[in-house]
Amino acid sequence: MQEELNKKLAKWRGLKDFHIYADDTGNYHKIQFIDPEHRLIKETSEDFLRIFIKEALIKIKETNPNMSLEYHYYKNSDLIDRINITKLSSIIEFDLITAKIRELLAEEISSDN
Repeated sequence: MQEELNKKLAKWRGLKDFHIYADDTGNYHKIQFIDPEHRLIKETSEDFLRIFIKEALIKIKETNPNMSLEYHYYKNSDLIDRINITKLSSIIEFDLITAKIRELLAEEISSDN
């Protein structure tokens, strides 16, 4: 799984909206949003709850109850700056999370227009 994960990480690192970092074991992942003050992603937003929580995290937790996450906020605000995720059990879970982050960002961009 680690080799496959490294290939995917190399692909995702070039994105402009967020970066994904992982440790050598693949047990720790950090999603760092670029310019969080412009992304305006909030833990309580309808899009965040619908796209990221319901369509990704809840599905993963159903089959992998050991997965955990932690939010970090931008400069003492309610805007999410980074999400730390531990104990993913498969590349499928990783793919689902990255797909939903991309969808969330696309939704946030389209709602700004």
